[in-house]
Amino acid sequence: ITTGATGIGTPINLPAGVNATWAPDMISISGTPTVAGVFNYSIPLTGGCGVINATGTIIVTTDNTVSAASSTPTLCINTVLTTINHTTTGATGIGTATDLPAGVTATWSGGTIFIDGTPTETGTFNYTIPLTGGCGVVNAIGIITVNPNNTVTAASSTPTLCLNGSVSITHDTTGATGIGAPTNLPAGVTATWIGNQITISGTPTAVGVFNYSIPLTGGCGAINAVGTITVNPDNTVSAPSSTPTVCVNMPLSITHTTTGATGIGAPINLPAGVTATWNAGQITISGTPTVVGIFNYDVPLTGGC
Repeated sequence: ITTGATGIGTPINLPAGVNATWAPDMISISGTPTVAGVFNYSIPLTGGCGVINATGTIIVTTDNTVSAASSTPTLCINTVLTTINHTTTGATGIGTATDLPAGVTATWSGGTIFIDGTPTETGTFNYTIPLTGGCGVVNAIGIITVNPNNTVTAASSTPTLCLNGSVSITHDTTGATGIGAPTNLPAGVTATWIGNQITISGTPTAVGVFNYSIPLTGGCGAINAVGTITVNPDNTVSAPSSTPTVCVNMPLSITHTTTGATGIGAPINLPAGVTATWNAGQITISGTPTVVGIFNYDVPLTGGC
């Protein structure tokens, strides 16, 4: 409010965007400052008597600022997050963060936001953290990607097969990018990985019970595909215990020892009166031949390989 003056001269040191007007006995200073700083202004009165200035101070504070995230991490679930930083200016704190993974929190100290913790859920998290205090509506934003642990299914089969037979087993995986060196696969059998599937195939050339393990590589967690392959040997049969020459109507007894087989089929070319039986891995050929001749017999093993 003025007395005596009839107007004002050119203002000095008003912030850009702010001006001064004069109406009878009143100076009005108004506008929207577009620069920050401390402005000690001076406005000379004109007319009337004396040299007098209207003076005052306008303080214009900049809007808050926040830097980009120091990192945009991709990590495994239940793995400690390397701290993410955002540097701020103007703000005096932060509000409630949204869309941080469970187990991860944001704190503010000395103008810096710190995001750390151990995520306990998976997904892609586009987080937002509002700055408080200072000027303007500003948020710290970033992305945290949390991957799940690898998985692998049970074997598609647990085969029992014969030596030099063929085997094909699959395991489906998630997360992994490949496999490491298998352990305890039978000789002649290999494992390959493509398109999230392990394929175990080949022709085993060794016998035994093979409890194999195939480590997944890449992705998260230490996981192995496991299963069992049983490879049985080929059946065996010994030479006859004797190659008898007997008189007609005289008894005979011959044995063969077997492995692998579970029985015998119908004998071929035994003399009438003579039969073959199987018990506990042994073939017994016995009886009293009632015909004469040379009999080249054949007794097929059944079961086994």
